Amino acid sequence: MTKDDTLPADQTSEPLDETVRITLATLASSVAQRTTERQLSASSKSKEQHQADWLAKWLPMQITHPQVEEMQRQAYEFCMAYGKNPNRGYRLVISGENGAGKSRVAKKIHKWAYDCSTAIKRAESSSEYSPTRTASAEYWHFPTLLDAMRRNLERNWIDELCRRPDAPNLLVLDDVGAEHDPSKFGAAQLYMILERRSDMWTVLTTNAKPDAWEQKWDRRVSSRLFRNSIHVVVDQVPDFSSL
Repeated sequence: MTKDDTLPADQTSEPLDETVRITLATLASSVAQRTTERQLSASSKSKEQHQADWLAKWLPMQITHPQVEEMQRQAYEFCMAYGKNPNRGYRLVISGENGAGKSRVAKKIHKWAYDCSTAIKRAESSSEYSPTRTASAEYWHFPTLLDAMRRNLERNWIDELCRRPDAPNLLVLDDVGAEHDPSKFGAAQLYMILERRSDMWTVLTTNAKPDAWEQKWDRRVSSRLFRNSIHVVVDQVPDFSSL
């Protein structure tokens, strides 16, 4: 190639610079994408691992069944959400057959909340609460609660269970519907609790299936059991006692 055949520098350097720039940008984009994918994967694995570790410590179950796994998952999500803001929440309603683990889950949720009560402070975002007061959890076997209510009618049970700021942040009502209630006293108390704890953390277990709630209690109770609630049905799980 002669001197005359040599291209000017400005015709060779600019295309080369542009090629390098595009190549570097492509590489950077590829690295960033792979990094993001790794971060998302690690984050997902971290959450899954945290759930697995939490369940192994607080809520191990004796059998593997899709409905049991869903019950465990919802219990985990409930507790994690409660831990972030104990002031305001929703209901977890677990319904199904005897021996499916409903009461076990309810008691374990209560134990977790009770054991963590000194660490979970009432959120400071609401003026209704004192930030120095710790969160609280209370467990009741519902038929036993109704018996106590009947024996001491002068005590204002509903206020104690529902009136802020003294009511428990988390209330567990186990075995709702197992009570003998021909006078519908229990249905009336249940309605008031559900109505006044409409946005408070509450766990209920019952053998009555959702399509039987209105007949079991009444329309008002059934309506409130569906309101601001997560439902878990365990109607196909083998009886734990038979294993």
